[in-house]
Amino acid sequence: MMRYLQHDMLKRNRLTHFDCWASAFGETTTAIELAPEGTGYRARTRFAKFFNLPELMNLFREAADIKTADQLNLPTPTPVYHNEVSQPTALQKQMVQELSERAAKVHAGSVDATGYMDTIRDSIEDTARDEAKRLKELPVYPYPAGHARERGELNEYRASLHANVSCKEAIEAAIREHYRDNRLDAGAAVGQVCVSF
Repeated sequence: MMRYLQHDMLKRNRLTHFDCWASAFGETTTAIELAPEGTGYRARTRFAKFFNLPELMNLFREAADIKTADQLNLPTPTPVYHNEVSQPTALQKQMVQELSERAAKVHAGSVDATGYMDTIRDSIEDTARDEAKRLKELPVYPYPAGHARERGELNEYRASLHANVSCKEAIEAAIREHYRDNRLDAGAAVGQVCVSF
């Protein structure tokens, strides 16, 4: 956000490159995580925590008015926490299994990765297109999970939630793909999302 709202300030403080900004305000951590193919673990380094927060907030306050919950003193509802567990569909299980096998072959070097990764990408795109077509046919469930639980409509709620999350991810992907040089090609981004939703 600072890059868009405070580019001059970043230049003035020599923080225009992400690495410079990250070294001043962020810390990376290396952690073990499950490999994408689901068959093992890998070490990954990710940007994880902030430090020098007072300085960062002072810089950001030049462009934003920051209010904490204590300052606003707004009434807040009492949350009711519960876990919703949704099981993968047969199609999702089959797709993950196929992708795991393909990725393991590429990782092991037993196939030419150049063309094979294209095949994997095409398979993911085809599956995503099929899933998007299925999601278009789902009705939107307009009530919260508690209402759905009381009425025995959790499956409808979960299907609607899954469709909403997929739509959000499609919007974010379209923005990432069509945002260049501080401009969003809105027509292309909207068109990309509308194909799926």
